[in-house]
Amino acid sequence: MPVMSLQVGSEIATTSRCLVSPTNLKIIGFELTGKNLVTRPSFLRTEDIRELSNIGFIIDSDEECVGIDDVLLIKEIYELDFSLDGMQVLDKSGQKLGKIYDTVFATETFTIEQLCIKRPFLKSFSDAELLIHRNQIIEINRDSVIVRNQTESSDINKSHTVLQNPFRSRRQNSPQTGTINPSMK
Repeated sequence: MPVMSLQVGSEIATTSRCLVSPTNLKIIGFELTGKNLVTRPSFLRTEDIRELSNIGFIIDSDEECVGIDDVLLIKEIYELDFSLDGMQVLDKSGQKLGKIYDTVFATETFTIEQLCIKRPFLKSFSDAELLIHRNQIIEINRDSVIVRNQTESSDINKSHTVLQNPFRSRRQNSPQTGTINPSMK
């Protein structure tokens, strides 16, 4: 997605990937590419995005772009190399539902609200894709996302969901809590 600067009045970079926290599925920033960027790698924090429009992300100036060592949280998430793209999705009984090919996030909070799942070949005849809401997620580990069975009823009005951090050391087993915002993109 293009990143537009109000100061320059044009595009200064494009996003190459988003940095997602595996503990709460919140997008904390975007890695940037562009020939005019001073630092490499460069990042744009979601807090510095002024507006999301049909022409891209709008920011005040190129001073909003930060380096890897400028923000500790960005450095931590970047070094985890966590990506939802292509992750296997299983129901809690272990049945393969498909792989994540896209996500839907709330533009106000940059919280991932839904996972778009491409079904395996044989299952794609009945359903080409699935949408999984974040409160259906039971666990996220390094290899897969575990969700409630489709036949299970889920309480849509839950205000919190618990996600297990797959990157935490073994001696820290308490789950992290993330707030759910039901507004959609």
